[in-house]
Amino acid sequence: METKERTESPDAENKPQTTVDVAVLGNSFHITCPAEKAESMKEAEKRLIEKLDTLKALAPKFSNEKLAILAALDIYHDLINQELKMSSFVDIVKLRLDELENLVQGMIDSSS
Repeated sequence: METKERTESPDAENKPQTTVDVAVLGNSFHITCPAEKAESMKEAEKRLIEKLDTLKALAPKFSNEKLAILAALDIYHDLINQELKMSSFVDIVKLRLDELENLVQGMIDSSS
């Protein structure tokens, strides 16, 4: 049984809106989003379907609901790991910029 839902996104910045059709696990959604996000919404649909297909192959007896929950957990786990990596990278860049600033300041001070 296919269900259809309409999801409206708030238009806080008055950006041009578009509707993207997304279908996952037999459910169809018409999602309104800023036009510049339509392509990434379709990419998200594609990746979610790939993730669900992988999980379905590993656990073929699981219900769609359980597969969706596992997919969400796996996706958020990946997101958290990426955020931690990004945070570490930002810390390293800040440290290097501080070192560079100190080096430049030292050069300025010594030339005065």
